[in-house]
Amino acid sequence: MLSITPFPWIYRCGAIITLGTKFSSLKILDGTYTPLVTLCPLLPQQEVTIVEEVKSVQLITNPNLAKPRKKVMQFPLILFAFLIYMPSSAETTQTLTAFDDQTPNLRWRSVNDNVMGGRSSGRFKVGQGIMTFSGATNTNGGGFASVRSRTRNLSFNDQSEGVHFRVRGDGRTYTFLLETDNTRASYWSYFPTVENEWVDMRIPFSEFWPNWRGMKLSRPALEISAIDSVGIMIYDKRDGPFQLEVDWIKSY
Repeated sequence: MLSITPFPWIYRCGAIITLGTKFSSLKILDGTYTPLVTLCPLLPQQEVTIVEEVKSVQLITNPNLAKPRKKVMQFPLILFAFLIYMPSSAETTQTLTAFDDQTPNLRWRSVNDNVMGGRSSGRFKVGQGIMTFSGATNTNGGGFASVRSRTRNLSFNDQSEGVHFRVRGDGRTYTFLLETDNTRASYWSYFPTVENEWVDMRIPFSEFWPNWRGMKLSRPALEISAIDSVGIMIYDKRDGPFQLEVDWIKSY
């Protein structure tokens, strides 16, 4: 675990951009996880913890990218990040579901590895404004379980940049799924959880990649207007019970 507590916010921002060549996610101490590219600029009072992943820790690293650059190279990147990632007042939030009677009524279904002869189990229930997804994974087979909304036009706003959702998990890593009406591939992005702690997650659409039966593809690119299903899957190559509670799902 690597902590950064620089004094001026612009230096803080530079440290994040530099470390961003190695780490792909971070945690602000208020409990919100976000990909690095959406974070800068930070408020001065926020301290940042960059967390290395692997099976038992909380966040995902990107070990395939280059090591951090020296601080003397930070300043052009700081300005670039500041200009590009300044929050926009035109951002539009759309609630896809809050699991209540005040928001769109998405219908859900379980899809587990028994469709291919696997032994994992997964189920969901909705009550008191929460969807609970639980079961057990068994890697002697497919090793996955998922819950997905049934196909419908989700009408993502043209200005949407990604998905925003609130979950309470068990410390395991999950996958957010997007499906579209123009390809049989689905689009995946991993996200971590903290055991028994509610966290807000934001995943930009640019962080999703196409996948077909567990194989990562290079194309087709995600077409936002074609998204017709969202879902959550556990496929972390571990055996054992799991439970994830979902409070709401939005676009941003």
